[in-house]
Amino acid sequence: MTPDGLIYASISLYSALGEGSFWFPYSVFDEPAFHHHPPLVFGLQSLFFRLLGTGFWVENVYQIVLLLQTIWLLTNIWGRRGGWYVIFLWLTMPTVALIYTDNFLEVTLTLFAVMSVWAQQRAVTARASGGWLLLAALAIVLGFLSKGPVALFPLVAVSVLNWRDHASISVILKQQCQLVALVLGMAGLLMLWEPARLSMSRYFEYQLLGTFKGLMPQVHGRDFLLLTAVRNLAPALLLTLGLAFWLKEKPTRESVAWLVIALSALLPMFLSPRQFVWYIAPCLPFFALAFASVLRKPVEVAAARLPAQVALLPGLLAVVFVYLAVTAFGTADNDYEEIRDADALSELIQPGESIGTCQSTDDFYRLFLYLARRHQIAVLPHLQADYIICNQSPGAAFVPARIVLESTGLYVTEQIRQ
Repeated sequence: MTPDGLIYASISLYSALGEGSFWFPYSVFDEPAFHHHPPLVFGLQSLFFRLLGTGFWVENVYQIVLLLQTIWLLTNIWGRRGGWYVIFLWLTMPTVALIYTDNFLEVTLTLFAVMSVWAQQRAVTARASGGWLLLAALAIVLGFLSKGPVALFPLVAVSVLNWRDHASISVILKQQCQLVALVLGMAGLLMLWEPARLSMSRYFEYQLLGTFKGLMPQVHGRDFLLLTAVRNLAPALLLTLGLAFWLKEKPTRESVAWLVIALSALLPMFLSPRQFVWYIAPCLPFFALAFASVLRKPVEVAAARLPAQVALLPGLLAVVFVYLAVTAFGTADNDYEEIRDADALSELIQPGESIGTCQSTDDFYRLFLYLARRHQIAVLPHLQADYIICNQSPGAAFVPARIVLESTGLYVTEQIRQ
């Protein structure tokens, strides 16, 4: 698992064990609380740890549940027939497989984004739209509490979908204003609560302002985001262009609408100078809908002619995806040494206790994270502990431990060694 996924799972686990609070989650780093991201994902995932225990598979159950919910929503957005084709196109995008096997925040964000757009589509087609707009606004706020401002892009969907259905300007403006007012109202009420206001203000100061001031590590830039978009969209786009040319299909008003929604998610990401491959995930379901909509007629005709069992294809695709995720999850892969070392240290140190270090945790980052996730052992930057992780002797009071770690050095006080 990637370091980010380990961090999020560890924070969620500590929350389930009673450490920290919802708005001020326990941090595995040497800091008062974790404000690198909003807290909702950790609160939701901690419920799974409370119900299922501390097993190393619990966060994957969380991802599977959210994956199935997202698939259900996408097929309902599409309509009666051919929803399997949307899911197929979505699963051809490599980042989808990444986020659902590595416990990224984008798993939760994608669910809330799709949920909001689904509710807005229902609002556009329903006689009484108020309840659906309320649900759409709630999903946007929940998405914001999962990953921040990137969750706001579904705000455009109600206008775009009304345009798709040839609604009048007055209807578009009315529903758009209602949705914005509901989101602002919910957010405003939430910010009246002091713990929520303090937590989110610290997130803004640390993550958002830190990113634009250049204080956060910037491994990849905007050119990387563009390349990531091309790599993710190329297979589905080329397939769509080829089939559309063969079947003489052209883009429709519907496909343009989904493309606008997808771009409303993707284009604002270029404002950030800091990029990673998983950041693109929330826009991918809507690109899948845009590409599939170009071929809606032939897809629905094919779905009508094929046996009834074809209706099970979205579920079968989900089962295959879940199987691959489960079989891959927990395997050592390139973290074998760190996992082995973490398990060896757990025989010496009890959960809830700490181990010292004479060096930066960046030097043994994955071991540090596996100790937190698998065994709830903290690593603190001091020598006031019986066991010390260090590449060289930390002092005369320490001797090499009997257990030899593969990824770094381990020292122990002479009293404990004896």
